[in-house]
Amino acid sequence: SNNKAMPSNITFIGISSSAERVTDAAILFLIQSACSHNIKSYILLGEKDVQKSLQKKILAMGLHWHSPLSSNNKHGAEWGSSGSFTNDALHCLNWIRVRTAPTQEELVTMTLQNNNHAKNSTTSFRSGPFNNVFDPTNRISKIKRSREYQRQQLIDNKITFGMHLWNYKYDVVIGVLDLDLFAYPTNIGDVVETAWRYIVPRNDGNESNSDKFHAICANGIQVSKGRRSYYDTFLTILLPNTWLHKHSDRFIAADEEKKSPSDEVEALANLSQAHMLQWFLHQANRNSNGGNIVPVRSCFNGFTLYRASAFFDSSCHYDMYSEDLRYMSRSVLHTCRHGVFNECLRERVMTAQGADGFRMGVKTDLVALWHLLN
Repeated sequence: SNNKAMPSNITFIGISSSAERVTDAAILFLIQSACSHNIKSYILLGEKDVQKSLQKKILAMGLHWHSPLSSNNKHGAEWGSSGSFTNDALHCLNWIRVRTAPTQEELVTMTLQNNNHAKNSTTSFRSGPFNNVFDPTNRISKIKRSREYQRQQLIDNKITFGMHLWNYKYDVVIGVLDLDLFAYPTNIGDVVETAWRYIVPRNDGNESNSDKFHAICANGIQVSKGRRSYYDTFLTILLPNTWLHKHSDRFIAADEEKKSPSDEVEALANLSQAHMLQWFLHQANRNSNGGNIVPVRSCFNGFTLYRASAFFDSSCHYDMYSEDLRYMSRSVLHTCRHGVFNECLRERVMTAQGADGFRMGVKTDLVALWHLLN
């Protein structure tokens, strides 16, 4: 690839509470994306990396990946005259940017501004016990605010990649990822093909985009006792409205849910996670879309590709206050941040395009591995 080319119009974004929690697998995935396809990445850290340990690791791993040491290497050939890395070897790493999030006080202020519409809510939206996005100490609240701050930074064109002050309007796909996974899709080319073939709409006006998706999630798996299983049940909701999260942690009791006429395949939620993985693989083989994609209502799975025009919808925010308790966890008293955001996108697209307008799916051959060690 041409490392000095312009950055691509695909951007990956992820947040982490600290530099130490970003796995080597995440770093290598972003390096490979940058240096093989010029994909931009924006990492937001919850606390300042004073020693710049993450950036140093990106440089070291980037050089090693880009220019493996061999008997043909001339001593010192990878160093410039000043002792710095040569531009040719590491120019692609300019597509990876690391920033630090502002204070929680500043983030709460942002969230208050984003939720002006909620002030007329019947619930006390600033102090209510459910989905409280204003709590400065709650972990889920912090993540929601950080995700939204990162999204707003892109919308406000605040991030420079190399010498390029990037305008978000040039992006066609945004990849949202967790930075603490053990493995990511191994072939970056497959990720790029998924973006262009199944998400980016045709603009020639002659063909329908009914086969395109607004978002595609990886197949998030875990390995437990030597057996692979489906991981992200907290945010996976099947069509039309079957939540896969365990009944014991649902805020709305299972017997109340079963009264809902829209919940037609509730029995699936009683499957083990190993059987859920097999169900997804079976559905992918049955589908006629040819991309091993299972349409769902909502998902995340550690890595999701969004159509940029949907992701940047100004009416939707990760830190939205929501009175919808259907997908809320009893243990954390929150709906997953991606769940609130995805439901908003779904409503926005369906309002504009009709009931069948919003399409989201799990691509079973695009695999991410969770960090469950048992």
